Amino acid sequence: MTVLATSTAATKHVVRLVHAATGQPITAIRLAPVAWPIGWWARVVDGAVVVASTSATDGPDHVDVVITDGGLASVLDLPAPVPGQPPNSVRAALTAEEIDIPVNPTELTLTVVIVGTAGPAAGLDVRVRGATGSPTVTLTEGEPGTYSATRVWGANLINADLRIGSTTVRKVSLDYGHTETRIHVVDPT
Repeated sequence: MTVLATSTAATKHVVRLVHAATGQPITAIRLAPVAWPIGWWARVVDGAVVVASTSATDGPDHVDVVITDGGLASVLDLPAPVPGQPPNSVRAALTAEEIDIPVNPTELTLTVVIVGTAGPAAGLDVRVRGATGSPTVTLTEGEPGTYSATRVWGANLINADLRIGSTTVRKVSLDYGHTETRIHVVDPT
């Protein structure tokens, strides 16, 4: 038996995209094509880009991570691509072994339809209150009984209280996979 060569590969970087509001990893990804130096390569493993090498030479300074779920990409505030960067992607600088990149959601709309005993409940004070220290969001009335707010809903407003006047009606969470979350409630006043 003849041994031609042996080599040892080492993980150099692990890149993850993380939803900034939910804290969940964004796993519907692929790696954009890269001209890898000899001895360098990368693969997507369990929703993360793993960059490895058998070489002592310097590798690439960045990779482009493409979000393959177009619906998800449409509700994320992705940075504007630079020349040569594919659409729906995030450019990750390879500066550390573990790299978690938070990706913010776009503005989403929470719509609450409130019905009373005589039909739509108009003229109410409707608010969403997050955890202690988070902002309180006022929902404005459009059509009678329909209240909404469009904004970037951060992690501090996940599992928030829906309040009508001084009464907490229920917990609300947004569906970060859609541009609007619509809920229906009965006026408790």
